[in-house]
Amino acid sequence: MILTCPECATRYSLPDLVIGAAGRKVKCVQCGHAWRETPSAQEAAVDDLTAPQTTPLVAPPESDPEADAAYAAGAARRSEILREKKADAERQARQAATVNAAIWAGLVAAVALAVVLGAVFREQVVKIVPGAASAYAAIGMPVNAAGLLIDNVHAEPSMLQGHKALTVTGSLRNVAARPVTVPAFRIGVLAKDGRTLDQKLIQISAPPLKVGEARPFSLIVADPPPGYQDVSVTFALPGAPPAATKTGAR
Repeated sequence: MILTCPECATRYSLPDLVIGAAGRKVKCVQCGHAWRETPSAQEAAVDDLTAPQTTPLVAPPESDPEADAAYAAGAARRSEILREKKADAERQARQAATVNAAIWAGLVAAVALAVVLGAVFREQVVKIVPGAASAYAAIGMPVNAAGLLIDNVHAEPSMLQGHKALTVTGSLRNVAARPVTVPAFRIGVLAKDGRTLDQKLIQISAPPLKVGEARPFSLIVADPPPGYQDVSVTFALPGAPPAATKTGAR
């Protein structure tokens, strides 16, 4: 049996038993028009069976206003639930992004503060962690752990109890904000190409230097190796700055 919608001419194919001898009310799923279909109305449409069908033929449902209203209300509720879930997901995503941004900002601020404090208080850091002195030196921030500066270094050949020696002189200056005890000196005897030929550790007995005080020093290196050219003077402390080298007479 072929049914044709009187409004939009959409055709439907369904078994004869669906309409029955008494007919029934049907509704077009294409345009929504409802009408009562009878077997007599179908006889006029039999000749159209051979016509091209451009619309899928399905059995039309019988109109039920209450069911339609319930379906529409359910569809609206489902749509509202989906919108609420989407809005909730977007809100949670924004909150997570805000929390992540705050965490990263806090980490960056903490790292920046640590860098600033490490630069300002690097002397204290080196005292606690002596190995940090090499790290500071590597980034161009040498640490004067001794609180003393070595200036005007000179090296001259000399004699000590009939043996060749090397007299190293210079001056110390206290640049710390406190009196400083003079630590042991580390004297490096260098070749012309900068290689260390010998190294001596020399401790002198001297009272602490007052704040801003400058004091000369004189150190004797016994039996310097032949062929030496320069000397370097540092303190036997981590991070102690080296003094300038001075060519010595051989």
